[in-house]
Amino acid sequence: MSEQYEIKLTTDEILKHQFKQARKGYDTSEVDNYLDSVIDDYESFQDIITNLQRQNSELKRQLADQAHRSDVQNESVQPLEDENQPSTNFDIIQRLSILERKVFTIEQALNKND
Repeated sequence: MSEQYEIKLTTDEILKHQFKQARKGYDTSEVDNYLDSVIDDYESFQDIITNLQRQNSELKRQLADQAHRSDVQNESVQPLEDENQPSTNFDIIQRLSILERKVFTIEQALNKND
């Protein structure tokens, strides 16, 4: 499950917002300087979010590639079955091990996507 966050203000909205003048109001230059700091933070946060989204996409792609390589490797390791020859304990344990690795890889991928 991915969480969606709502951003209520953009940097332009903060920059262009006009406050009403009051008789005993705040110092406008102090308010402007503070809002400039807020805008700088918003821009930094947006850069961080964009970078993390890019990294997240790359890691998901790498995980999918790794899972695919693991599946291909496990399939190539499986011995050919001879219908005339009964399965030995070793063959059963080997197949069980391959199955466990596949399930573990899928569970890891699902957990990381949540």
